[in-house]
Amino acid sequence: MGMSFPLRYTNLVAYFTTDVPSVESTLRDLRGFFEMLQMDEWRLVTSARDDAWPKRIRELAAAAAAIVKQHAPAPEAIFTPALQEARWRAAAEEKQVPIDEPLVPIDDVFANNRDLLQRLHLAFRESHDVFVLGVAGGWKDVQTVNAFLHDTLLHGHARVSMLFLLPDNPFDSPLDFTSPFPGAAAICRYPERWPGVLVWNRFGNVLFLPLQTATRALHTPGFLAQFASPLTAESMDRLERGYVPPVATGRQIRILHLSDLHFGTKYAASNQDYLLAVLKDEFRGRFDHVVITGDLFDSILKRKWRAFESFRQALRLITDHDPIVIPGNHDCRIMGNRLWRFGESYRYVAELDVRPLHEDRQLQCLFFCFNSAKSGHAAQGEVLEEDLVRFATEYHILASRNPDVKNWLRVGLVHHHPFKFEAASEGMTAKLLTAFGIPESELLDMKHGDRFVRWCADRGIQLILHGHRHVQRKISQAVPVQGPNGVTAVQVTAVGCGTSLGAEGIPKSFNLISWDPESQRWSSSFFLDRSGSGFKEIRATSTVMDPMVREV
Repeated sequence: MGMSFPLRYTNLVAYFTTDVPSVESTLRDLRGFFEMLQMDEWRLVTSARDDAWPKRIRELAAAAAAIVKQHAPAPEAIFTPALQEARWRAAAEEKQVPIDEPLVPIDDVFANNRDLLQRLHLAFRESHDVFVLGVAGGWKDVQTVNAFLHDTLLHGHARVSMLFLLPDNPFDSPLDFTSPFPGAAAICRYPERWPGVLVWNRFGNVLFLPLQTATRALHTPGFLAQFASPLTAESMDRLERGYVPPVATGRQIRILHLSDLHFGTKYAASNQDYLLAVLKDEFRGRFDHVVITGDLFDSILKRKWRAFESFRQALRLITDHDPIVIPGNHDCRIMGNRLWRFGESYRYVAELDVRPLHEDRQLQCLFFCFNSAKSGHAAQGEVLEEDLVRFATEYHILASRNPDVKNWLRVGLVHHHPFKFEAASEGMTAKLLTAFGIPESELLDMKHGDRFVRWCADRGIQLILHGHRHVQRKISQAVPVQGPNGVTAVQVTAVGCGTSLGAEGIPKSFNLISWDPESQRWSSSFFLDRSGSGFKEIRATSTVMDPMVREV
């Protein structure tokens, strides 16, 4: 049997086909998913084994859509080239682009209708042993992947029932999964393995198979019979070694994103060894770069500088790379809320060695290291116009010496968030502002953030990493850019890291950013530890870089 759906619904499909815990979703996506199943009959392909299956799914989806509809806005239109063109046109006219919507656990939405959720789970799983999702890396791969899926559907193993999942747009951009099903996270994290298929069973075992080995696996009765049963970690390792070729080295760039360490607090002192141990033991220090986007200190004193230097040295030993650091408001102002401190404290800021541009010739990557804490009052920030001119000058000098720089990946590093967003900060400053009825934006936001974002878009910087708000966040906006053929729009994305050492008792967090030059995709993974129970991936995203701004 088969099912067609937009790839962004992968997390929801995985939720209803496995025993994974409740996932989070926007109400808009949840409503769109159920209405799609209810109304579009062509999306469900039956088989002789159970020709009543599509009808059962549609009836249950209609009941679920009615429940969600009471709370949810209208679903976003399914992706089409015309829709994308309309979005770009709206952006070129500088219309407001919606920001992230709140996420809710699916179980909470159906708190009074748990029996309906159980019947949906049963309807998806009762007739299927293995689930197969096609993933393509571009239009050239779509026909190949679809042909493979249809051929496997026609010649499937008689004793193993498979549900074939065919995304409308197998390489949707951007992909965004919250509380990601492990397979969804794998899709985002390894674009160099595309095209291929994601295979899982109802017990939650997941394997991504590149297309060259998927044919052998899915046409092998022994593989399918084994995968239809619950598998141990050892069995999964054997299958992966047998069917998944190792990823070629040197192709993907991995960036560890830390922020808001706030050395000088009890939280930094008690949590630094734990974070370092996780990075060493669970990630094996396999990062190409480490970036720290400001607020290294709570306020600078000599003893705090020594603690930070010890932490930086430990990071260097684990990752074999010097961290790239930029200052935040706490590094430049008394307790982060006043003007620059001069004298001895200013010397420590200068010793951070913040260069405007950090180039990596081997990986062909260029970091723009902005200081947004030079100006602004209280905890506010701004990238000054004269600094933007200085960065432009530095870039053109570099490009004149090395023209290849124009084709490199460019990443902006800044402390303050360039986009406004609705999520409230969890820190004490934000709580005090709220208590006195003062909007956070008046004292915490970046001044002239729109000017900064437009400058980044013009310079081909489509990824900006920041900190400041102690909230992990990803916000994208289409920005109008004057090109050779008129005004077009490019997608600029800001990825915020929380507080990596748990300042003010806030959960510890870090981000992992990956870039694949061949597919022109970057992905981000958000990791969070609430109480020392272990860092868990809470969000996985993947975005295609717009090619029109790569040469500037």
